[in-house]
Amino acid sequence: MERKEERQEETERESIISVQGLGKVFHIASGDFTALDDIRLDIQKGQIQGIIGLSGAGKSTLVRCINFLERPSSGQIFFHGKSLSTMKEKEILAMRQNMGMIFQQFNLLEQRNLLQNVCFPLEIADSGFLSRALKEWKDKKRKGKSSDRRDTAEREKTEGKPSLTPFPVILKALFSGKARKEKRIKRAQELLKLVGLEGREKSYPAQLSGGQKQRVAIARALATNPEVLLCDEATSALDPKTTEQILSLLKKINREMGVTIIIITHQMSVIESICDEVAIIDHSHIAECGPVKEVFQSPKTEIGKRLILGEGEKEAFFGSGRRFRIVFDGRKAHEPILSELILALHTPVNILFANTKEVDGMAVGQMVIELPENMEDILHVTEFMKERGIAFEEVRR
Repeated sequence: MERKEERQEETERESIISVQGLGKVFHIASGDFTALDDIRLDIQKGQIQGIIGLSGAGKSTLVRCINFLERPSSGQIFFHGKSLSTMKEKEILAMRQNMGMIFQQFNLLEQRNLLQNVCFPLEIADSGFLSRALKEWKDKKRKGKSSDRRDTAEREKTEGKPSLTPFPVILKALFSGKARKEKRIKRAQELLKLVGLEGREKSYPAQLSGGQKQRVAIARALATNPEVLLCDEATSALDPKTTEQILSLLKKINREMGVTIIIITHQMSVIESICDEVAIIDHSHIAECGPVKEVFQSPKTEIGKRLILGEGEKEAFFGSGRRFRIVFDGRKAHEPILSELILALHTPVNILFANTKEVDGMAVGQMVIELPENMEDILHVTEFMKERGIAFEEVRR
């Protein structure tokens, strides 16, 4: 498996989405509610960007602003360097086709089979073909009337003589429509195979498990071949094993297809499992952001520590001694650091919380320990950890 750093170098760290000073205020009966305030975030092409926060922090509002389902109250969102605020409605629709989206509740069409569900966004994209063809015919006819004979003769040499009736245009559109339908079906079959549902094309959503429904939703979101995939709490309704399978599929899509993925979640385990970068949202603001490994090792805010420690944060407040959070990464995660510390310093250590996780393909562990209220012992322990290059911080009450 190729390293994420190599993939990032290949894309030359190109910013595909840039959020600058984004604000969103909802006007409700009880007064104005600020959902987002001065959000600033750059998302690089080809990366998996995580956005995490507690319920009500503003995560889902942010992702809906990114594809302009919600219009920002202030600030700018740039897609490939172009501000969405300056785009015409036609350009916004084209932009949305370039951003697939999956949801917590799947949102499949129950009356359609899997093949038809995946074909649906392509049908919408193709639905305006006849009207566009007729418009082009009318434009050609109008030009022919408004130009002199010499101009008309020159145009007919290059563009062909316009038909006097729209019938040939309609006929051409019908033949083209058949070819487009075959193309849609082929694309849908390829995507169902990609998500592991080959042979289930004629099944209906009611016959599927939650994980299988989300696979169909992913295939549907990829139908228009988008550059970006937005995932709004896509694994929240799934059990842990199915969540792991869906995250593995998303990682495969990112690696093999180069799709930039933005994951909205309240679960730190999802961020640790799949994301390159993370932005932590708290009370409408971005509290901190950066590479997942760095944020995990050294969270700078209270909300960051709370999300990363999880239940361990509560356990860390028991006891009467001094508490320290130790972070082990890579090679050190498998070394008996604590037993070496006890043997070398003869200092009693109480373990309040410990776990090991995989972050960016490496084992990373954290532990909250309690030491006696003895300044000399504490100095010896901190020196021991510094000498061995172990990241640590004191956990305050």
